[in-house]
Amino acid sequence: MTKTLEGVLVDTALPLISIDHADLYVVADSPSEVHLHLGGAYSGCPGVHFVKTHLLAPIVAEVAPKATLTVTSGLPIPKGAKKLG
Repeated sequence: MTKTLEGVLVDTALPLISIDHADLYVVADSPSEVHLHLGGAYSGCPGVHFVKTHLLAPIVAEVAPKATLTVTSGLPIPKGAKKLG
């Protein structure tokens, strides 16, 4: 069974991000590019780098190993972003 990036994010990352009252959005999801956006409590939070490198990057590397990961945060939420959860 092939797991989708969105499915793994919802099952694994979202519960941890939600504990901090933050939001996770998928802006782009292709084999070559993944763009995730963090909102809510993570807007301007210095912990965003930690979340990217220790939580999101390993998930993306496992599900989409050839993709470049971009993580943004704060306002405005990128146009077309899909809120998970």
